[in-house]
Amino acid sequence: MKKIAIIVAALFLLAFLSVGLFIDSIVASAIEGAATSALGVETEVGSTDVGLLSGGLALSNLRIANPPGYETPHLLTLGHVDARISVGSLWDDTIVTERILLEDLSVNAETRGGKLNFEVVRENVRRTGGAKPSGEGAGKTVKRFVIDELLIRNTTAQVKTPILNLSTEIPEIRLTDIGKEDGRGVSHSELAQLILREVEKAATKGSTSPGGGLLDKLREKLGRP
Repeated sequence: MKKIAIIVAALFLLAFLSVGLFIDSIVASAIEGAATSALGVETEVGSTDVGLLSGGLALSNLRIANPPGYETPHLLTLGHVDARISVGSLWDDTIVTERILLEDLSVNAETRGGKLNFEVVRENVRRTGGAKPSGEGAGKTVKRFVIDELLIRNTTAQVKTPILNLSTEIPEIRLTDIGKEDGRGVSHSELAQLILREVEKAATKGSTSPGGGLLDKLREKLGRP
Protein backbone atom coordinates (compact mmCIF):
# COMPACT_ATOMS: atom_id res chain seq x y z
CA MET A 1 0.00 0.00 0.00
CA LYS A 2 2.85 2.35 0.91
CA LYS A 3 4.57 1.55 -2.37
CA ILE A 4 1.40 2.39 -4.31
CA ALA A 5 1.10 5.71 -2.47
CA ILE A 6 4.71 6.58 -3.40
CA ILE A 7 4.08 5.69 -7.05
CA VAL A 8 0.91 7.80 -7.14
CA ALA A 9 2.74 10.74 -5.53
CA ALA A 10 5.60 10.41 -8.02
CA LEU A 11 3.17 10.31 -10.96
CA PHE A 12 1.33 13.35 -9.62
CA LEU A 13 4.61 15.26 -9.26
CA LEU A 14 5.68 14.25 -12.77
CA ALA A 15 2.32 15.34 -14.19
CA PHE A 16 2.52 18.68 -12.36
CA LEU A 17 6.03 19.36 -13.66
CA SER A 18 5.00 18.34 -17.19
CA VAL A 19 2.04 20.73 -17.09
CA GLY A 20 4.37 23.48 -15.88
CA LEU A 21 6.75 22.93 -18.78
CA PHE A 22 3.85 22.77 -21.22
CA ILE A 23 2.40 26.03 -19.90
CA ASP A 24 5.79 27.75 -20.12
CA SER A 25 5.92 26.88 -23.83
CA ILE A 26 2.33 28.04 -24.40
CA VAL A 27 2.95 31.35 -22.63
CA ALA A 28 6.16 32.00 -24.61
CA SER A 29 4.35 31.36 -27.90
CA ALA A 30 1.41 33.53 -26.84
CA ILE A 31 3.69 36.45 -25.92
CA GLU A 32 5.60 36.13 -29.20
CA GLY A 33 2.37 36.04 -31.21
CA ALA A 34 0.70 38.93 -29.40
CA ALA A 35 3.79 41.16 -29.50
CA THR A 36 4.53 40.42 -33.17
CA SER A 37 0.90 41.20 -34.10
CA ALA A 38 0.79 44.40 -32.05
CA LEU A 39 4.23 45.78 -32.99
CA GLY A 40 4.32 44.67 -36.62
CA VAL A 41 7.89 43.32 -36.23
CA GLU A 42 9.19 39.90 -35.26
CA THR A 43 9.37 39.29 -31.52
CA GLU A 44 11.17 36.36 -29.90
CA VAL A 45 11.19 35.12 -26.31
CA GLY A 46 14.13 33.16 -24.96
CA SER A 47 12.36 31.45 -22.06
CA THR A 48 9.49 31.80 -19.62
CA ASP A 49 8.80 30.52 -16.13
CA VAL A 50 5.18 30.51 -15.01
CA GLY A 51 4.25 30.14 -11.34
CA LEU A 52 1.01 28.18 -11.49
CA LEU A 53 0.09 28.87 -7.87
CA SER A 54 1.95 32.09 -7.09
CA GLY A 55 0.86 34.15 -10.10
CA GLY A 56 4.48 34.88 -10.97
CA LEU A 57 5.73 35.18 -14.54
CA ALA A 58 9.42 35.42 -15.38
CA LEU A 59 10.65 35.98 -18.91
CA SER A 60 14.20 36.11 -20.25
CA ASN A 61 15.89 37.29 -23.42
CA LEU A 62 13.08 39.02 -25.28
CA ARG A 63 14.15 40.43 -28.65
CA ILE A 64 12.13 42.87 -30.75
CA ALA A 65 13.38 43.22 -34.33
CA ASN A 66 13.92 46.50 -36.10
CA PRO A 67 11.55 47.39 -38.94
CA PRO A 68 12.90 46.45 -42.41
CA GLY A 69 15.60 48.73 -43.78
CA TYR A 70 17.21 49.75 -40.51
CA GLU A 71 20.84 48.90 -39.85
CA THR A 72 20.79 47.24 -36.43
CA PRO A 73 18.97 43.90 -36.17
CA HIS A 74 16.98 44.78 -33.05
CA LEU A 75 14.89 47.71 -31.89
CA LEU A 76 15.48 46.51 -28.35
CA THR A 77 16.49 43.48 -26.36
CA LEU A 78 15.26 42.82 -22.85
CA GLY A 79 17.19 40.64 -20.44
CA HIS A 80 14.59 39.92 -17.81
CA VAL A 81 10.92 40.47 -17.00
CA ASP A 82 9.32 39.67 -13.67
CA ALA A 83 5.55 40.07 -13.21
CA ARG A 84 3.34 39.48 -10.20
CA ILE A 85 -0.26 38.80 -11.23
CA SER A 86 -3.35 38.55 -9.06
CA VAL A 87 -4.27 34.89 -9.67
CA GLY A 88 -7.95 35.50 -8.99
CA SER A 89 -8.18 37.95 -11.90
CA LEU A 90 -6.86 35.54 -14.53
CA TRP A 91 -10.40 34.39 -15.34
CA ASP A 92 -11.73 37.97 -15.58
CA ASP A 93 -11.70 40.20 -18.66
CA THR A 94 -9.28 42.53 -16.85
CA ILE A 95 -6.13 41.03 -15.37
CA VAL A 96 -4.77 42.82 -12.31
CA THR A 97 -0.98 42.93 -12.18
CA GLU A 98 0.64 44.06 -8.97
CA ARG A 99 4.08 44.73 -10.42
CA ILE A 100 6.00 44.39 -13.67
CA LEU A 101 9.77 44.76 -13.64
CA LEU A 102 11.68 45.15 -16.93
CA GLU A 103 15.44 44.86 -16.48
CA ASP A 104 18.56 45.03 -18.62
CA LEU A 105 17.21 46.72 -21.73
CA SER A 106 19.40 47.54 -24.69
CA VAL A 107 17.72 50.07 -26.98
CA ASN A 108 18.73 50.99 -30.53
CA ALA A 109 17.17 54.23 -31.74
CA GLU A 110 18.13 55.06 -35.32
CA THR A 111 16.81 57.06 -38.23
CA ARG A 112 16.28 56.08 -41.86
CA GLY A 113 15.06 58.62 -44.35
CA GLY A 114 14.52 61.03 -41.49
CA LYS A 115 12.23 58.62 -39.62
CA LEU A 116 13.00 57.11 -36.24
CA ASN A 117 12.54 53.34 -35.98
CA PHE A 118 10.46 53.81 -32.81
CA GLU A 119 8.04 55.96 -34.81
CA VAL A 120 7.59 53.18 -37.37
CA VAL A 121 6.78 50.61 -34.68
CA ARG A 122 4.41 52.96 -32.84
CA GLU A 123 2.59 53.59 -36.14
CA ASN A 124 2.31 49.81 -36.56
CA VAL A 125 0.73 49.56 -33.11
CA ARG A 126 -1.77 52.33 -33.87
CA ARG A 127 -2.62 50.71 -37.19
CA THR A 128 -3.21 47.24 -35.76
CA GLY A 129 -5.20 48.69 -32.86
CA GLY A 130 -4.64 45.56 -30.80
CA ALA A 131 -5.05 43.04 -33.60
CA LYS A 132 -5.25 39.48 -32.38
CA PRO A 133 -2.54 36.98 -33.25
CA SER A 134 -3.33 34.91 -36.32
CA GLY A 135 -5.54 31.94 -35.53
CA GLU A 136 -7.24 33.57 -32.56
CA GLY A 137 -11.02 33.54 -32.72
CA ALA A 138 -12.72 36.77 -33.71
CA GLY A 139 -15.38 36.34 -31.03
CA LYS A 140 -12.94 36.07 -28.13
CA THR A 141 -12.79 38.85 -25.56
CA VAL A 142 -9.50 40.74 -25.63
CA LYS A 143 -7.89 40.71 -22.20
CA ARG A 144 -7.12 44.06 -20.62
CA PHE A 145 -4.68 44.90 -17.86
CA VAL A 146 -4.54 47.04 -14.75
CA ILE A 147 -0.98 47.47 -13.48
CA ASP A 148 -0.20 48.86 -10.03
CA GLU A 149 3.48 49.49 -10.76
CA LEU A 150 5.74 49.22 -13.82
CA LEU A 151 9.50 49.58 -13.37
CA ILE A 152 12.05 49.80 -16.19
CA ARG A 153 15.69 49.82 -15.08
CA ASN A 154 19.27 49.05 -16.11
CA THR A 155 18.70 50.45 -19.60
CA THR A 156 21.28 51.53 -22.13
CA ALA A 157 20.43 53.34 -25.35
CA GLN A 158 22.34 53.70 -28.59
CA VAL A 159 21.15 56.55 -30.79
CA LYS A 160 22.31 56.65 -34.40
CA THR A 161 21.51 59.42 -36.87
CA PRO A 162 23.35 60.87 -39.87
CA ILE A 163 25.08 63.37 -37.55
CA LEU A 164 25.72 61.40 -34.37
CA ASN A 165 26.31 57.96 -32.95
CA LEU A 166 26.07 58.10 -29.18
CA SER A 167 25.18 55.89 -26.26
CA THR A 168 23.89 56.68 -22.80
CA GLU A 169 22.40 55.07 -19.72
CA ILE A 170 18.73 55.75 -19.05
CA PRO A 171 17.55 56.46 -15.52
CA GLU A 172 14.92 54.24 -13.97
CA ILE A 173 11.40 54.67 -15.31
CA ARG A 174 8.53 54.14 -12.88
CA LEU A 175 4.85 54.23 -13.83
CA THR A 176 1.95 53.56 -11.49
CA ASP A 177 -1.81 52.90 -11.66
CA ILE A 178 -1.81 52.01 -15.36
CA GLY A 179 -5.34 51.40 -16.64
CA LYS A 180 -7.00 52.60 -13.45
CA GLU A 181 -8.12 56.01 -14.69
CA ASP A 182 -11.28 54.78 -16.40
CA GLY A 183 -11.37 51.41 -14.68
CA ARG A 184 -11.27 49.54 -18.00
CA GLY A 185 -7.59 48.70 -18.03
CA VAL A 186 -5.36 48.80 -21.10
CA SER A 187 -5.05 46.35 -23.98
CA HIS A 188 -1.71 44.72 -24.81
CA SER A 189 -1.28 47.13 -27.74
CA GLU A 190 -1.97 50.18 -25.54
CA LEU A 191 0.53 48.87 -23.00
CA ALA A 192 3.10 48.36 -25.78
CA GLN A 193 2.57 51.94 -26.97
CA LEU A 194 3.00 53.27 -23.45
CA ILE A 195 6.26 51.38 -22.86
CA LEU A 196 7.68 52.31 -26.27
CA ARG A 197 6.78 55.97 -25.75
CA GLU A 198 8.41 56.14 -22.32
CA VAL A 199 11.57 54.32 -23.45
CA GLU A 200 11.88 56.46 -26.58
CA LYS A 201 11.40 59.65 -24.56
CA ALA A 202 14.01 58.59 -22.02
CA ALA A 203 16.45 57.44 -24.71
CA THR A 204 16.39 60.75 -26.56
CA LYS A 205 16.14 63.09 -23.58
CA GLY A 206 17.22 61.17 -20.51
CA SER A 207 20.47 61.45 -18.56
CA THR A 208 21.94 59.84 -15.50
CA SER A 209 23.98 62.91 -14.56
CA PRO A 210 24.10 66.64 -15.44
CA GLY A 211 25.39 67.01 -18.98
CA GLY A 212 25.01 63.29 -19.60
CA GLY A 213 21.82 63.27 -21.66
CA LEU A 214 21.76 62.70 -25.39
CA LEU A 215 20.54 66.23 -26.11
CA ASP A 216 23.51 67.59 -24.11
CA LYS A 217 25.86 65.31 -26.02
CA LEU A 218 24.38 66.44 -29.32
CA ARG A 219 24.84 70.11 -28.39
CA GLU A 220 28.45 69.34 -27.45
CA LYS A 221 29.03 67.56 -30.76
CA LEU A 222 27.58 70.49 -32.69
CA GLY A 223 29.53 73.01 -30.62
CA ARG A 224 26.40 74.69 -29.28
CA PRO A 225 25.78 75.95 -25.72
